[in-house]
Amino acid sequence: MRAESKAKKGKGKVGTIVLFLALPVLLLIVFTYIPFVDMFKNSLTDWDGISETSNFVGLKNLRALTSLQTMQQASTIRENELM
Repeated sequence: MRAESKAKKGKGKVGTIVLFLALPVLLLIVFTYIPFVDMFKNSLTDWDGISETSNFVGLKNLRALTSLQTMQQASTIRENELM
């Protein structure tokens, strides 16, 4: 009998853990992972945020961003800032 009651308690604990973790994991997926994937998909298009149409441009946006002088300066660490 003792083994059966311990097994029932263990099943209840697992169910409680799953129940309490379901909502935070769902919120994490909905508010973090889905927007990240959508943002990445939009970065591969020329969509302006207003029009209904967008064209796939691939990594052209990333190349344009990394070629800007201000972005190159922002991504480098200057020795004077470290001292």
